[in-house]
Amino acid sequence: MDEIIKEIKGLLLRGNPILFTGSGFSKFAKTKNGTQMPDGYSLKKEILLKLLKFEEKSNEYKELINSSLSDLCQYCIHERTDKHLEDFLLDVYADCKPANFHLTFAKYPWKKIYTTNIDDIVENSFEPNKINVQNLNRPKLTSSIGKVEYIKLHGCVRNPSGKLVFSANDYIDSMLKSQDYRFNQFGQDIQFGDFIFVGTDYNEVNLDYYLKLYESSGGISSKGRLFFINPNPTIIFKTKIKGIGGKIIEWSTEILQNSLSLK
Repeated sequence: MDEIIKEIKGLLLRGNPILFTGSGFSKFAKTKNGTQMPDGYSLKKEILLKLLKFEEKSNEYKELINSSLSDLCQYCIHERTDKHLEDFLLDVYADCKPANFHLTFAKYPWKKIYTTNIDDIVENSFEPNKINVQNLNRPKLTSSIGKVEYIKLHGCVRNPSGKLVFSANDYIDSMLKSQDYRFNQFGQDIQFGDFIFVGTDYNEVNLDYYLKLYESSGGISSKGRLFFINPNPTIIFKTKIKGIGGKIIEWSTEILQNSLSLK
């Protein structure tokens, strides 16, 4: 572990890594109403109680709360409409208020940032002229000089016309869109770039596909390095990352935040 920590600190000090953020990265941020950002379980609970209007003691609630978030969203679309779900998610994730550590991450000179999050925490952490947000399947042709490219793989609350990826069908559809700029860029970068993953167990189906691309690309010497920051990795997660040659560092986000000050 000491060697891996030395390696990632060297990368942060002298390299130019790509940041990848998952839902855990949004922890400790606030919603526009000043409440804690929901984790996956809390979001499922809110969907069941507030959108689908189930009683917590009902059999439907007890069964659906144990389903995956993507399956629950798919169920919600069938029972209501995708517009009902989208409006609900926009209300939860728009106009978020970043925590202090998000502001620290925004000051580090990342080569690029990818995310599966639809919230606008990163946008609210950067100065407007320091970030180039890509949230559609075609690139926005704006000047990128002096800006960090921020690619939102699953859509964005600031541009919901680009489709939010939450349901099981959404994940499958995103894999079938071979012309999507965002996934094409990620498919290229994952093969050769140095990545630091924060706040994700990397368990989305479509992203597993890109891990396979990394695993099958080129020789070991031609690949970039993959570091996964996870304070409590599961056995399954450890096995998955070991299988592709990635490295897990059991740090909290706060420890990584302190390491960013190296540069």
